[in-house]
Parts: sequence; C-alpha cells; structure tokens
Amino acid sequence: MFRVAGVVSIVLVFGTAALGPTAEAAGPGELAPTVLAEVPPVCPVGCQGVDGWVDYFDYDFAGITSANGLWTKQSWTWGCQLDPGMVTTSVGVAELRVPAGGAYCGQIDGKYNSYFYGRYRASMKLSPNKGVVNSIFFYGPGGESEIDIEYLTKENDAPLLHLIAHPNNGTPCGGASHKCYNLPFDPAQTFHVYGFDIHPDRIDFFVDEQQVASIHVNIPQNPGVVIFNNWAIGDWPGPAPLLENVMYVDWALYEPFPYCDVCAVCGDGLCTFSENCVDCASECGECGPPPAIEPRDPDPPVCIPQCRGRECGDDGCGGSCGMCGRGTRCRKGLCIPKKTR
Repeated sequence: MFRVAGVVSIVLVFGTAALGPTAEAAGPGELAPTVLAEVPPVCPVGCQGVDGWVDYFDYDFAGITSANGLWTKQSWTWGCQLDPGMVTTSVGVAELRVPAGGAYCGQIDGKYNSYFYGRYRASMKLSPNKGVVNSIFFYGPGGESEIDIEYLTKENDAPLLHLIAHPNNGTPCGGASHKCYNLPFDPAQTFHVYGFDIHPDRIDFFVDEQQVASIHVNIPQNPGVVIFNNWAIGDWPGPAPLLENVMYVDWALYEPFPYCDVCAVCGDGLCTFSENCVDCASECGECGPPPAIEPRDPDPPVCIPQCRGRECGDDGCGGSCGMCGRGTRCRKGLCIPKKTR
C-alpha cells in the first residue's frame, strides 16, 4: 500500500515508471498517472479530508480485517449469507467468491467512512457465470447516498455496466440517476479499470480511464465508505448461480480532490484516519477484539461404505456392496445358494 499525504499540484504516479502529463494512457487493468493542474486551496487545520491510498492486496487477507487495516470482511445476511470465508487473497489479488447455489457471498467494506470528493478506481476481473452481481460502490451514512458500478452476470451475453446514484428513479439505463454502458469486451476474460469521480456537482464514471457517463443528481452530501461485493439471490441478480463465481480485485485506489469539505475532528460523526478508538471512541467505537464470527453450517460428514468382508447387501451409505449371481441369494452380506424345493 502507498499512501499520499496530501494533494498537491504535481503528477502523482503509483507504479514503477514516472510518467509526465503527456504520457500515453494506461492499458486495461493498469494504474494510470494522475495530473492535478490546479493549486489546491488552503484548508483550515483538520479540514483537509483524508489521505489517499493504493492497495495492491499483496498480503494474506486472513481473519476479519485486512493486514493493512483498510478493509473489513462482512458477515450478515442480505439475500445470501455474507461469509468472511468467501474473501481471500492470492498472489496479490483479492478474491470475492460465490459458490454454486449462491448461499454464501463475499463482501469487504472500507474501514473508514470518511471518503468524499475524489477519484475512486479498481482493477477488476469480473465473474463469468450467470446468477451474481459484482459491485464497487460508495455508501453514505445510513444509506442516505449510494453510488454503484454493478455488473449483472445474467447479462453476460451482452455485457452491460449499471451506473447508479441512489435513490434510483426506477428507470433502468434511461433515467437521470441510472445510466448504462455496453462493455466492448468480456469483463470475465481479463482485468480492466472501473471507477468514478465524485465532485460537488456531478459523478463521472470511467472504464479504463475513458469517461462513459455522468450523473448530475443525488450527489452525496456527506462522506462515506467504499465497498466491494459479489452477491447472489434476489430479483436483481436473477436465479441462483449453477456454477461458482469469483470476482477478482487486483488493486484499488482513492485520491481525494482538493476540496475543503471534510473536517477530520472528533465530534463530527466521522471516523477518519486521524481518529481512533483511543481518542475518539464515540465515532470509531470502543477498542477491543474484533467481533466473533458465527461459523457457517459445517458440511455433512462423508459416509464411508462398509463392505469389508461383504459380497452383497447394503453398504451403510445408501449403496450396495455387490449383487449375487444366478442361483444365489444375499444373506448377512454373503452370497449363498438358494434353497430348492
């Protein structure tokens, strides 16, 4: 993870090669440079908002909280059962999983609810099989605002992104708060960059750093949290998946824009990077161990057939130890001659 201490009028590059303002655009799945041409305003002390970050998921995402403290796995029911066991990391990639049948789903929430105006991006390879929704979204306090990028795998024959600013007006793809974008590629084949920019007057949506839509209503009025999920069960994703679905996140980033709207002080109702459970328990919660996670129902025990010394009859698992030949019958697991009259 690389953290930016503030926003300044320079080129910020996350990667290996420094690129200038005239550099070519990054390819699919790659992290593009950011050029900030304006001198940021001078904000009052404590009101500069939060730091930016890039997370490469290059750690073992074990337990309920990620190693770098940015994410928390979720465990509650919303259609399917959100299960921490459905979220792992492998070779620097976060994996959010939904098994066949859709009973369990994977979701990670950002630990901090203080993200606001800024650039949100993630390099993702989406799920291939019908029956789930893959999402990256911004969620305001108490659900007062929500910005979604959602991919419904039931539409994978003609891949479509749903770009929404809630409360949605109920008009899919055609309303002021619900836009759609036809993807010119199969999102399950390789990684591409998806994201949005939140401004005071609009929300701009991007795919591989190409702007594909803008929404000018339902702009968030307060900071919120960043969430990734892969979920199933319900009218929106459609019938339960018949096959396992995995959503991959290679990296994610947040870069704050130079607005002075977010004040990081205890008492404003927000838990920001500068606050913690020690000095601001009223907003960040009491210090203590993470909440206990209820284990999901264990798999039923495997039945082992009991056929040792038996030629025929029930194997104890609903099957058979064998059939007796003509002129014989099964008695206590052995084939014996039939009695003749």
